[in-house]
Amino acid sequence: MYNIMYLGQKPIGEKCLKILSDAVGSNINISAVVSNPLKESVWWGSNAGYEYAERNRVPFISNIKRNIYDIRKCISDNNINFLISVGHNWIVDEETLELVKGNAVNLHLAILPAYQGNFTFNHAILNHDIKYGITLHFMQKEVDTGDYIIMPTFDINNNDTAYSLYCKAVNLGVQSFKSFVDLLDSGKTIPRHRLVGTPVFYDRHSIDGKREISDTGDVREVETKARAFYFPPFEKAYFKINNCKYYIEPEVRDD
Repeated sequence: MYNIMYLGQKPIGEKCLKILSDAVGSNINISAVVSNPLKESVWWGSNAGYEYAERNRVPFISNIKRNIYDIRKCISDNNINFLISVGHNWIVDEETLELVKGNAVNLHLAILPAYQGNFTFNHAILNHDIKYGITLHFMQKEVDTGDYIIMPTFDINNNDTAYSLYCKAVNLGVQSFKSFVDLLDSGKTIPRHRLVGTPVFYDRHSIDGKREISDTGDVREVETKARAFYFPPFEKAYFKINNCKYYIEPEVRDD
């Protein structure tokens, strides 16, 4: 039996929680939820994790703070043996991972190890990549490392923006998570594959100062930054005239 602590938020985290909750049965139990308690303070305007915990009377821990000691105590008190992280906003430390003997999985909405960390959708456009993807992987003490379970990819087209990559990655992530939950439910061994490639970590300040277009006559720069920073409701790419910002955005297409 997988006694699971689910650490997740954002639309992807809430979609995956629904998939996991639908599978609760003889092999899967959600023993605790770590998520955002309030819907008013987050950009996606929902707190489905909190509502699930209240409705099903399972322990809930707020992720407004790291609350690592509450998480550890909850793991010990509730015989939790598996962690699943989807959109969790804190690094899970080594001591906590050891409490579940390394049985901890994270869904990362980018290809690893080339896109560790934050703002991966923006950087994929800025880097002129031709493929994007998601990685479901085991967690270890270094962030976004550990053997991967599945890493599907898709092509980046010329009209993709950071937001469209995000939407496609969420859809692919949800599909992949469903397959993973089916695997847990079956009782089969979870596959492990070693990550290959050079790790690149993007921190929370990695796009600071990159939104401004330095040369409006450079079509490549204008087009790239317009796409890379189109992610409503966040600030778009811009150029300045007399210290005044003028925002630009690409034409949004369905193809």
